[in-house]
Amino acid sequence: MVTFNIRISRSDGTFYVRDELPNDENDKVFMGQLTLGLFGTIAPIHTQQFLQYATALTYDDDATGGKPFPSYSRSLFQLNDKENGILGGGYIPGLTLTSILSGTPAFKYMGRIIPAPLWIEDYSTSTSSSEKISHSALPHGGLISHRNLDPSPCFGITSGKGENSDSNEILDGTNTVFGQVIPTESSLQFLQRAVELPTYSNEAATNTKDDSNIEERVVENAASTVFTIQKQFFRNAAKTLGDTRIDTIYNGKILRRVEVTNLSVEKK
Repeated sequence: MVTFNIRISRSDGTFYVRDELPNDENDKVFMGQLTLGLFGTIAPIHTQQFLQYATALTYDDDATGGKPFPSYSRSLFQLNDKENGILGGGYIPGLTLTSILSGTPAFKYMGRIIPAPLWIEDYSTSTSSSEKISHSALPHGGLISHRNLDPSPCFGITSGKGENSDSNEILDGTNTVFGQVIPTESSLQFLQRAVELPTYSNEAATNTKDDSNIEERVVENAASTVFTIQKQFFRNAAKTLGDTRIDTIYNGKILRRVEVTNLSVEKK
């Protein structure tokens, strides 16, 4: 099992206590744990790759040559893909994809060049293809998934059926399930809070109502203004916090800072 200590910022991007703020339950800092169980027998390659980022040396000592390796212990949850019903985590700030030799993919991180192997299971030797788990196996979500042919450490957690599908089964052709969320009270609280966070959308509010309804037009105009302010705040706050990916704004990007502050690994 891998347990992430996670916190979610309030809307102004801060984590510290502010007594002067109104007592809004939806705008309080969340601090909790997310516990994940990995399917080491069914998806051994994915499990191994995941654990490399969970157990990576992160301290500035002789063992790392003075430079840490990329680790989930300082990663972010940045995406809530509502269309496909998946919450995206494992984004490690500063980790970028590059290439070496004849186009071989590799990662660049803290001055290091690190191999970037693909997460691919060999079902012909390790497991039976019939054991591959469908993303619809847990209708209410909680399965851990990774995009096929993607070398990055980014992973997803199914959050229930997507807006464009009756289930998460649509992900079976593009992703591989390799674990699930252990349904502890804290894990469930985190997932519920995370999927309800505001996200970026390039579909700003538009006036589609009858012009005769002044009250509705006022509400829509206010929503459009909030959308614009929210987007600009997110860009500025994330740049201040050192998120190198902030220049890329995309649909589904979470408009709060959701970060892993530490993690622990328990082998069974």
